[in-house]
Amino acid sequence: MRAINTRRMKKCVPAALIASVLFLLSLASYYHDGDVREAMIDAYMNSTLFAAEQVIYLDYRERQLRIYQRGSEQALQRLRAMRTNAPRRFAQRILADRSFRPFVREQGRLYFEPVSYQDWLVLRDELEKSYASHLLAPKLALAAEHVRPVQLLTYPLASKDWKTPLLEAVLLLLSLLVMSKRLSRERQMLVMAGGIIVGGLAYALLSDRQQPLLTGWSMAILALLGAGTYQQVQRCLELRSCLHERSWQVASALVLILIVATFLLQGLLLELPIETLFAGVGALLAGGLLYRFLEQGEQQDTVAEEDDATSPQWQYRVDLSRALEAMSAMDFERARQQLKIMVKSYPEQSEVIRHLYQVEKLWPKEDTYWACAQELIQLAVRQNDYQLALMLFNDIQHNAASKSLARQKLAPEFYHKMMMIFVAHDDLAKAEQSFLFLELAGKGEIIKDACLLLKEEYQQRRNTSKAQQYELLLQQL
Repeated sequence: MRAINTRRMKKCVPAALIASVLFLLSLASYYHDGDVREAMIDAYMNSTLFAAEQVIYLDYRERQLRIYQRGSEQALQRLRAMRTNAPRRFAQRILADRSFRPFVREQGRLYFEPVSYQDWLVLRDELEKSYASHLLAPKLALAAEHVRPVQLLTYPLASKDWKTPLLEAVLLLLSLLVMSKRLSRERQMLVMAGGIIVGGLAYALLSDRQQPLLTGWSMAILALLGAGTYQQVQRCLELRSCLHERSWQVASALVLILIVATFLLQGLLLELPIETLFAGVGALLAGGLLYRFLEQGEQQDTVAEEDDATSPQWQYRVDLSRALEAMSAMDFERARQQLKIMVKSYPEQSEVIRHLYQVEKLWPKEDTYWACAQELIQLAVRQNDYQLALMLFNDIQHNAASKSLARQKLAPEFYHKMMMIFVAHDDLAKAEQSFLFLELAGKGEIIKDACLLLKEEYQQRRNTSKAQQYELLLQQL
């Protein structure tokens, strides 16, 4: 299985690289605005604006709750406590609320005298021009009231803090690793892009200026999770006996569904706007549908080589790559069937029987495993391959749970052949172990021949005690 592990590692590296690059881009966007954001909060708190707007903002949030049922009583109580205990966070919350400033512009005369209202307008405009116009996040993020096409692709780069990009990078890495088993890296990027665009469009159509800016990679993650969920459910439905033979498929499907459900439930618990949740559902569905179409193209892809498509060698590599892809996806039943067909189609390719043997080891009690073992023993003899014979013998020792099974499943001559390879490579310890298996399964002549061979080998090495041991055994036969 070393080849499978190597293939997995090769798939982990680009996934980790993609997640890291996207995390760093989001982090760079956040820290780019850091100094401007802090300076804006300082200027706001030191001006008369903060003192004037605190009461107005709480009244505004209460109006939103009582009249439009936006928010919750708990959120309103937290805002009131924040005003007293964390005034800086409260100031940041006021500045971040995009719907508050338009409200005061429209209803400001209810709170200010005419002269004071004009002063407020001037101070607010100066604050916006001095600081807000230099912030990068509002230019990247998606705002429903003035959607620019480029924002449908840039809003994932905007971030409101440094913790969210870190969490999203971890979830993105896990999602990419799940999908690396079934889709190429380019098609994964298409699924992500589709989720980002569909989620952004859904948010823009459903929300208004009362809603916060859409930021982060959540839509891309949900698209990948939607694709992964569709994939696993599809695989389970294809396997009639999946609960018995492929319970891991069911388990992985349930895990993915649980992740998606947790993602949406978390959104409800965090009191995210319903528009955000609908946009997330749109990204999920987009991921599933894109996977459905892209999977067909993935299955039709062949190895990227410039060989003549009609040559047998080219077709062999295509078939082998499909079998190895199934093995890397841990779909061993599919790999098994593919390799069995290849053994008949390409009998001269020893690589095929080697891969088939690695898969058949998962079913050591079946006759097909022992048939593969016999083929490889013959191959080891032809190539005088000590390492192959050693691997096979160790597997047989492990998989033959009883002496009777060892005698029934493998004919005596195969133990004899492995013993001769061990002798030829001066591994008499393994040769003796092979002889013990031969004794169990063999009859007189083949046992005598093996016993004589070991006796002569020990005599050449001047190991008298061992030579006498096999001499006595010969006399008893």
